[in-house]
Amino acid sequence: MLNPFNEYSSAFPILECVHILGIFCGVGTAALVNLRLLGIGLTQKSAGQLWKDVMPWTLGGLTLAILAGLSLFSIDPEAYYVNPAFRLKMLFLLLAIAFYFTMVRKAAAANTGGGIVACISLALWAVVPFGGILIGFIGSTAYAYPVLLSVHIVSLVLLGGMVVLTDLRWLGLGMRDYSVRDVMDGLRVPKRIAFGFAAVSGVVLFSAHAGQYSSNPWFWLKIALLVLLAANHLLFRRTAYDDAGRWKLTSGLSLLLWTGAIVAARGPATVKDIMHSMVDPDGDFLFHSVQTIVDRRGVTEIAPHTDAEWENVRERLMVLLRTPELLRGRRAAHPTDRSKNPEVESEPEDIQKLLDTDSATFLRRAQGLHDAAAITMKAADAKDKDALLLGLDRIDKACESCHLRYWYPKDERAHEAAKEDGIIE
Repeated sequence: MLNPFNEYSSAFPILECVHILGIFCGVGTAALVNLRLLGIGLTQKSAGQLWKDVMPWTLGGLTLAILAGLSLFSIDPEAYYVNPAFRLKMLFLLLAIAFYFTMVRKAAAANTGGGIVACISLALWAVVPFGGILIGFIGSTAYAYPVLLSVHIVSLVLLGGMVVLTDLRWLGLGMRDYSVRDVMDGLRVPKRIAFGFAAVSGVVLFSAHAGQYSSNPWFWLKIALLVLLAANHLLFRRTAYDDAGRWKLTSGLSLLLWTGAIVAARGPATVKDIMHSMVDPDGDFLFHSVQTIVDRRGVTEIAPHTDAEWENVRERLMVLLRTPELLRGRRAAHPTDRSKNPEVESEPEDIQKLLDTDSATFLRRAQGLHDAAAITMKAADAKDKDALLLGLDRIDKACESCHLRYWYPKDERAHEAAKEDGIIE
């Protein structure tokens, strides 16, 4: 059956936002216990007490992040499983969780030493987002950009954990063993350091691709929300110690604005997102549905046979039929999505320029995929394996024609192969 996450264009960005929010809450609060073992942050009480106070939010955040992560994995399992960066991320995630709930917990309960344990734990947690970012850069020869992006994300995760705990205390939903002033004073310096790293790395990332960021309305929405967060802190929060009602108002507004900033930073689904979460998985399924495999055991024919199998083919084709509708008016990719091989692949800003100057041609090519899927749908309705195979060949050529124009226009070998296969651009 068709995975519902492969059917809706909003599923992928929503799941990514939920995944990020879970990481901020789970990993960010876990990091604060490690900092306490290093004598940094909330040092007013023991590390064991801090462990108990943050545990519900650490567990809740990690659970949310893992569930959303599994849902993201289900969108295109093959693309993730074969990626070494994904396997690296999963390995270090398991190590980080196991180490935190054993060694860090023991060190926090003992409340003595624990500096080395804390450093190891922080290093394990830091590798997890790095592995997540590296998933999109495997095969690239330039790693400076993903490393800088990782520094930016790690800083934001640490800052996010401190923001969550601060706002929860102001709302009276957590950290009740600490006074509001204890939390504010204890986290003031770590917050400023984390914010400084996030801000500096963010400015460098912006300067590297200023044109693409500045033309993105969602980027400016994120900046506007960050300005409102600063105003909320400067105008209300600093004078709210003695006003319980204002505590809750400003803290609720803070959490709302931070959530909005994360959503704006992610933005709606792009062309690349649609291809990754909908078109590619369904296309791969269709191409695998009719095969002739020749090996030592002989020749094996694979094709749909039962009504359920043919219905599954039809469901995948329905997604491809919606291609023009799905891609209309979307941006090419996020500014953080970089080409793995710039010598033959276009950067997002290059693709966006083509879309801006001649969107009609792009939609015409998308319509070509729709038309090929429509012909293939007739074969599925007739349950004709041979016609299905011919239809899938049309789909493959429609996809390759578009890729040659927008994705890898400088790949000479791909162009030569396209000419041999009779693909007309």
